[in-house]
Parts: sequence; C-alpha cells; structure tokens
Amino acid sequence: SVSPHVLTAGVKCNSVTSKPFHKSALFLNESLLCSLGPQTFFEDHHDTTVNQMLVPRSHQEDATLILNNLLKEYDKTLRPDIGGKTIRIGGSELVNSRQTYILTLLFFHQEYQIDIIFAQTWVDTRLRYNSSSMRLLTLNSNMVGLIWLPDTIFRNSKNADSHWITTPNQLLRIWNNGKILYTLRMTINAECQLQLHNFPMDEHSCPLVFSSYGYPRDEIVYKWKRNSVETSDQKYWRLYQFDFMGLRNTTDVLSTTAGDYVLMTVYFDLSRRMGYFTIQTYIPCILTVVLSWVSFWIKSDATPARTALGTQLSRKCGGHETPKKLCIPHPQKFVALKEDKNRRKSLCVSLIVHVSHISVFH
Repeated sequence: SVSPHVLTAGVKCNSVTSKPFHKSALFLNESLLCSLGPQTFFEDHHDTTVNQMLVPRSHQEDATLILNNLLKEYDKTLRPDIGGKTIRIGGSELVNSRQTYILTLLFFHQEYQIDIIFAQTWVDTRLRYNSSSMRLLTLNSNMVGLIWLPDTIFRNSKNADSHWITTPNQLLRIWNNGKILYTLRMTINAECQLQLHNFPMDEHSCPLVFSSYGYPRDEIVYKWKRNSVETSDQKYWRLYQFDFMGLRNTTDVLSTTAGDYVLMTVYFDLSRRMGYFTIQTYIPCILTVVLSWVSFWIKSDATPARTALGTQLSRKCGGHETPKKLCIPHPQKFVALKEDKNRRKSLCVSLIVHVSHISVFH
C-alpha cells in the first residue's frame, strides 16, 4: 500500500495499473480529499490531468475570512436597515426579469406557462467588507439560505417550480460595498384572462405580476431598471397559434388594509395568427358551400340524390366543429353563442327536410 502524501500544489490521480491498491488518499493542505480506486501514484510520472485552475491559497483564505466575519453576527430574519430607510429592490441598480420563452398558452385553464430567470438586487450594509484583492464574491446556492432575501411573490401565479438539476439554479453575488445580486430560474403557470370577443382576430396581453408579500411600500420599494426586461431569441418560442408582438412593464401601487404594496407587472402582447384558422376553418367551409351548389344541377324530381347531398354536407359542417372544440375554451360568454349556433343548425336541417318534402309531393 502507498501512504498518503501531503501536497502543496496540484492533485495527481494517475491511472497507472502497476502495484494496484484499494484505497489511498491525497490531502491538499489537509482540506482537499481525492479518493482513489485501484490506482497507483508516482511522483515522477508526467501527469496531463493536473488541475491548473486551483485558487491560490491566499485568495481562499481571504474569501473564507470575509464570509466568516460577515456572517458572525448576521441575523437573516431582519431586513437591512430595519427601522431606518426604505430598501430599494432594483431601482438604478437592477431588477432584471428576463423572460426566456413562453412554453404554451393554455385555453382551458385561462393561463400560460413561462420559463424565466428572475434577478433582484439590493444593498445590505451589514455585508460590506474591506478587501482590495476581492471586490466581488460569486457564491453558489449554499449561501442563499444564510442571508436575508426579499419575500417576492408572483401574485397571479397558479403554480411555480424552481429548477434543481443538476444543482439549484441560483446565483448569489456580493460586492464589497454591500450590493447583492440574486438570480433564480423558475417555471411559472400564471393566470391570463383571455378576451375572445374578436376571436379569431383577437389580441391578448398576458401579465406577470410580482411584489413583496409582507413588506409595504414604506419598507421595500421595487424599481425597474432601464431595459430590465429582456427576451431570448424569438425563433425558439413555442407559439403555434400566436405571434409575439412585444412586452412592456408597469409599476402600480396596491392599497390594502395591511398597507400599500408596490406591484411590478410585465405584459406579454400576443396576436392570434389568422393563417391557422383560415386553413382549419374558413377554407373547408367555403369548399362546403361550393359543393352545395351541385344540387342546382340535379333535377327536382331526384329527391334521393338531393337528400343524400344535403345530408353529407350537414355531416361535413358538423365535422368542422369537432377540432375547434378542442382548442376553444368554454366560458359562460360562449353559452349564448353556442345556443344560437344550435338554433341555426336546427333551422338548416328543417329547411332540408322541408325542401325534400316539397320535392316528393311535387
């Protein structure tokens, strides 16, 4: 067996098969453990897998010392400057809700699904530090639960999931002046009330509203930064019935008995594509009407032929409604329209029967 080696720079894990052993350990400054399988380590062997990106020991010690000092008496249950000035979430700093892409627009549930990277920034004076060598600390999700975070919620969301593969999709950056950047990737199902009075030439604005859950305006104020709302390349968007017309953001104030809250809203403007319904609905209906003209060339005494043609055309018209029912919602405002459609269909059938009856007696 090979005894452990204490190294001061680099970690060597070679795959030489001579003199195999079961378990050995290499310690880097008594903190880095490299567990080896059936391998052998030769100090004089040329190794092409040496990690050249190791952080210098001085920087590691500085970062560890800074974090230990910052979190020594830090209370994450209290907001920064509690009892003092109002916190600005974003403002001239950054509130960046990058809307990556809309996945789908669900008609039945009056909602849409979207994948976003939501970023917030604020200043926490308790996290200021003095360091000329490290002005920025980029940390992973393990540090997120150790500091105070804004209690931001999406008010019109029905369901929201964070992404955890392969690790929690979270980023935390701390500057030496106390500025903090926190980003999070999530998928949100948000409510979108569709106004379908002009269907299929309708346009919609689907909102995404977020605000603080418990802190009123006199404690937390949300601000938009210029160009803070961005979209990815639209060629990757999945909207087979709509065209994306653009987005806009607004700021409002919600007054409640618990206080006034700042509401931040992003609107996604969508316009329905006429080409889809032209091919699926209008062209088949036009062809059906043209086919009905064939009955004008049939003799009036050929009742079976005229009846069969009328019956087939009626079945064809009824067949067009089946696929449309799969994509059109059923809110209450469509009840009257559906009843009117049934009355017109009954009238058409009655006319066909009446014409056939007259033809028989004629």
